[in-house]
Amino acid sequence: MHDIPQDMAPEYKQMAIRLLTRQVFAESATCELFGHAIALGPTWKDRVQQARFTQEESDHVRICADLLEALGEDVDELLERRGNAGEFFGVGKEGLKSWVEVVAFNLIGDRAGTCQIQAYKNNSLPAWGNQMKKILADEAQHQQYGADQTIEVCRDAKKRGEMQELINELLPVTVKRAFGRLRDGDNRYCVEVGLKRYDTDEVHYRFFKSLVPIMQQARLTFPSFRAAGVEIAPRTAGAFDLQ
Repeated sequence: MHDIPQDMAPEYKQMAIRLLTRQVFAESATCELFGHAIALGPTWKDRVQQARFTQEESDHVRICADLLEALGEDVDELLERRGNAGEFFGVGKEGLKSWVEVVAFNLIGDRAGTCQIQAYKNNSLPAWGNQMKKILADEAQHQQYGADQTIEVCRDAKKRGEMQELINELLPVTVKRAFGRLRDGDNRYCVEVGLKRYDTDEVHYRFFKSLVPIMQQARLTFPSFRAAGVEIAPRTAGAFDLQ
């Protein structure tokens, strides 16, 4: 049983539930997309790796679900509200349909989720924050594999073109959905009470800082976020010349 304080302020508890719900949505949708993508691996090693990642994502779902249930939530009912996994991440109802799509999602969607989770590590709700160490250790391997596969896939000019098209579509949607609004009362509240260790501006910066060298090595370019109606933190836009 998780050691959940019984004297939490109602607004603190509800915010913790909201953030954990977002996390369990992302973890469960990633698990489903990864599971359906196992057969898309070009080699047996890729398929085995994809299966291992799926298992790890399922463990992340369990961690978040256990916490939500300890807070009094019905997780099955919550996941019904999440809807289709592919549509949740903006990749389409049918999910990932090619290995290039799997790699693009791993590079962008999985990485964005990890950057968001880093803000929860060792937060003011120990029953949750202390659990993030295990999740982040798994995600570090996922990120490295996604980076390596992106560079490998993009050695082929045709596949690099496919990857660029996917990034143009997926990246703005991911930034908007994964990180939310830059400045609002909820964001400030989460930092003030310690549910997040830093704000969305910092999450933006860390995400793009990790992404830029991979994009450069793979000879990929960033889409126009302004044209897509997506706000990027000014510090991040300036540091990485994002439009």
